[in-house]
Amino acid sequence: MSLHRIKLTLPTDLREYVARRVAQGGYVNAGEYMRQLIRSDATDQQDRRLGNRLAADETRRGGTPAGDSR
Repeated sequence: MSLHRIKLTLPTDLREYVARRVAQGGYVNAGEYMRQLIRSDATDQQDRRLGNRLAADETRRGGTPAGDSR
């Protein structure tokens, strides 16, 4: 896997928030925290697309989409 550097500029409040999250543990540094946020967002997007596809398939079959209480 090749790595590419991205420069990110944050306002003071967000920079301090990231520093607190890193200090709380679970992250080696700010870069690891940001990578985990991006991974989490990518997973959320994938799950949302899958959910939308499943709901569309169910609707095409004439059913009620999962989670719809109609």
